[in-house]
Amino acid sequence: MMRMGLLYMLVMIAYPIAALTAELPRISLSEGENRIVLALDNRTGADLSAVNVFVDDSALPFWLTVRSGDDVVSSPAGELEAGKLTLSITLTGAPPDAEAAIPLTFRDAGGGSWSHTLPLRVSEAKPVSD
Repeated sequence: MMRMGLLYMLVMIAYPIAALTAELPRISLSEGENRIVLALDNRTGADLSAVNVFVDDSALPFWLTVRSGDDVVSSPAGELEAGKLTLSITLTGAPPDAEAAIPLTFRDAGGGSWSHTLPLRVSEAKPVSD
């Protein structure tokens, strides 16, 4: 099985996402639109081409909307932070301190697929700005 790691950044703060089966750190987001940048770490022994991210929005609570960008990233084997994929996460009418998990699936042009769950918690702070 190939291993692909990810890094995600929230307004220039980097959070490492460990190997494929590791639990991801929880992020705290505010009401409104929040932009998350995912940086690809290619920990496989193979080149990855045209990697993109998909979100299963049917698994999300009513107050959470996630849109993936049209970004596509390619990465030679072993390259860290090869490229960035963007998610727009919008919280609308979220209960204070609510929690959710965002199911992410990454696919490449060669048919490889990797799944991660991005846990989040609603904070009471102002929305993250660009």
